[in-house]
Amino acid sequence: MTEIHRIRDLANMIADLSEAEIVHIDNPRREAAENVFRASNKTLLSLDMEPISLSDGLAGEIMETAKRFADRAELSKIPCTSFWIGRENL
Repeated sequence: MTEIHRIRDLANMIADLSEAEIVHIDNPRREAAENVFRASNKTLLSLDMEPISLSDGLAGEIMETAKRFADRAELSKIPCTSFWIGRENL
């Protein structure tokens, strides 16, 4: 782990790279709107890990790889929307 991002920040980053439109929906899960996640990669850095951040080019590299192999994707197996089932429906 080299970075922590909020979902909205990741969505904005990908939208900027792909010119996609962000559509905001209500969170279907029963949870706080914001969560604090504390993590540290100090140990990995002390072992000479050289992190590559999303903003330093990793996100663009991922997008280029996805574009290069897009013709292999079976879109019928990749739903374009999320569907959440609450515990009461299990």
